[in-house]
Amino acid sequence: MKFELNDLTPLLNLLAQPAFCTEDGVVCYCNRPARDRGLKTGVSAASLLGAGAELPAPGGAPRQVILNLHDALASASVLPSESGYLFLLSPAVSESVPPQALLAAAQSIRTPLSNLFAVASSLFPALEEAEDPALQMQVASMNRAYYQLLRLACNLTDMRCVLDGSLHLRREKSEVTVFFRDLFERAVPLCRAAGITLTYSCSARPFAAWMDRPRLERAVWNLLSNAIKFTPKGGNISAELEYTPQAARLRIRDNGDGIGPDLLATAFDAYTRDIPLGDPRWGAGLGLSLAGRVAQLHGGSIFLESDPGSGTSVVLSISLNTPATTELQLRSPTAGIDYTGGYPHELVELSDVLPLREFDSSHIN
Repeated sequence: MKFELNDLTPLLNLLAQPAFCTEDGVVCYCNRPARDRGLKTGVSAASLLGAGAELPAPGGAPRQVILNLHDALASASVLPSESGYLFLLSPAVSESVPPQALLAAAQSIRTPLSNLFAVASSLFPALEEAEDPALQMQVASMNRAYYQLLRLACNLTDMRCVLDGSLHLRREKSEVTVFFRDLFERAVPLCRAAGITLTYSCSARPFAAWMDRPRLERAVWNLLSNAIKFTPKGGNISAELEYTPQAARLRIRDNGDGIGPDLLATAFDAYTRDIPLGDPRWGAGLGLSLAGRVAQLHGGSIFLESDPGSGTSVVLSISLNTPATTELQLRSPTAGIDYTGGYPHELVELSDVLPLREFDSSHIN
């Protein structure tokens, strides 16, 4: 796309949508809605994007990124120009839903769900002894539905924390290459069960970072879940871990149908879905938004690019700099709490995309 930023200024001044431009890595123009969001000229683009962010090459395709605006999360479409970049903003988190409403919704799901599952679990031994394949499939269907609702409750709770600013990390120093290797070793057979080939690669030597391992793991499972949803059976997903002096960067690419420009622009918006209700791939639209917040809290970034008909790439990065509040975070009394209640994390996070046979009662202990 060829255009000069100066030529766009009169048009951008008329937009109700926040927009700003950068040249040489610095914000050089903000329209009024962008200034109302707290943006100023002279600000470094790197401070808005986080560590490890990649902008499209000059003349390249638009890319969707997450920005850090005064500790708020915002989604932006990035368009490369001849001399810099144009950013068109949209809210990545819906501010129309009160945080307490999300918490109430999550609790209203968890409590009856836990009671129902406790009763159902007591029946599992008798159901297994019956050795009835049709009955076993019904049990698996119930297990999967439980995991799906548990995942929704967890996501609603986290989104409530995003909205009221209480989503914080509890980091510990971890070996990054080992963390991702172990995660993808668990993911490969699950993708195979879904009819998809997942490959993982890392050319970097071992290196460490301060990470909130449970939250980062959930973010990656969310990205994988999206990739599986939009990759046809027999398709391929690749994941690659890259090292830079400033950041660890995980790149996940699928060879699905891709996303058109209009839908790409809302990909990080919570509660926004382009999939019709009733489609098996339908969801609440929280996963990408939450993954973006987790990356941001790690001092990193997340961006998305897609070529309709060829597939989609999502890149999540985390900063390798030591956080200033490490010791306080490590003393947190809730650091060891398991958000799933002890159930397999991968089955909870991929419950929308895995086949029914992965949810027989042998997976629930």
